[in-house]
Amino acid sequence: MRHFLISAILMVMVIPSMMAQSENLSIAVAVSKQQMTEKAEILQLMKNKLSSAMAESKVGIANYSGIIVSPTTTITNRHIVEGGMRNITIYDIDLSLTVSQVITGSEFNAINITLRGEGYTKDAAILAAIRSLSAKDKRLIMFFSETKTQILDYYRNNVQVFITKAKTLASMQQYDKAVTLLASYPENLKQYGQVAVTMKEIYTMYQQKVCSDILQKARGAYTIGNYEEAVQWLNEIDMSSPCAKEAKLLASQIKQAIDAELAQKITLYQQQMQTAASIEKRRIQAIENIVTSYYKNQPEYYFVF
Repeated sequence: MRHFLISAILMVMVIPSMMAQSENLSIAVAVSKQQMTEKAEILQLMKNKLSSAMAESKVGIANYSGIIVSPTTTITNRHIVEGGMRNITIYDIDLSLTVSQVITGSEFNAINITLRGEGYTKDAAILAAIRSLSAKDKRLIMFFSETKTQILDYYRNNVQVFITKAKTLASMQQYDKAVTLLASYPENLKQYGQVAVTMKEIYTMYQQKVCSDILQKARGAYTIGNYEEAVQWLNEIDMSSPCAKEAKLLASQIKQAIDAELAQKITLYQQQMQTAASIEKRRIQAIENIVTSYYKNQPEYYFVF
């Protein structure tokens, strides 16, 4: 437990920023929950194939993203070939790919690719068809390259629309959705500065709303001696929020309750919490957690990873 708790405390000191896209726009693979008919094995194979094709097109792949590519398959023809003990069925399949924005619903591009697969069952034939798809297929490479350009143009030309929509969501206290929307904006676009300012403002509103609840959970864990969980909850509190002073006090109480080695680690943690750079890193991590949680819990799409 000691080593786990030390890791949890030190986690906030070195935090990678993976939330927003930089030079390479990142797309996730997701399917509509209402229309999800493919088995997990087929969806995973689709993701692997699409990931390779996106890499060829200089497009990143993410487990969660505001931009998604949704694959669906449709059987257009089937015929049976007699052979030996069992007949083999050959399927002609249309693989449809649609790239869209999760929150706004904006559709960027779509393509249909005809594939053929054979097998003793429908699923086996679909798997065979998808396996035949090459990452270097010119249709896929051109599709994702064109899509990347369209997405960047969309964000570049609609920055004020995004900011206005996010502020509207925030006014309805849908802070997680507002932050998630803004976090999808590519960092390499020059308008990102405006988006970042608004995202910080909305995140501050979110912290003002939730910090008391988070602090209460941290105190509850501390009361029963679960210091590991208490520190994890404290990591969720922004040091610029109204609860910052009480969070620091609770951290001091935890330090007094544990051994000298861990107390020294917490002292270092407390010192680094005071620096502007550390506060900003914690804020980035917290926003990233909000975004991931939103995508995990939204009801419309199933993300494949």
